[in-house]
Amino acid sequence: MSGGMPPLDLERTALVVVGVATNVCVAGMARELADADFDAYVVEDACATIGEAAHISALKALEATFAFVFGTAEGTDLLRVSNSAPQRQ
Repeated sequence: MSGGMPPLDLERTALVVVGVATNVCVAGMARELADADFDAYVVEDACATIGEAAHISALKALEATFAFVFGTAEGTDLLRVSNSAPQRQ
């Protein structure tokens, strides 16, 4: 892994990613999680970057490759019923 994520020994298989710089920090963390065999869930309206076009482009790329992307309302529902969250095959 190229980023700053330490090795994780969790009883979880999925983590939620939010933050600043959707196209840099958020995307990088989602990629690292995927590389470490975690399911990454990116909350699109809990992330931001400079310019809406860069934000949307990063979200589309993440959804196509490394992460599940959804809004806070949908994410809250998924957390309530954690077994209903989609998982990568």
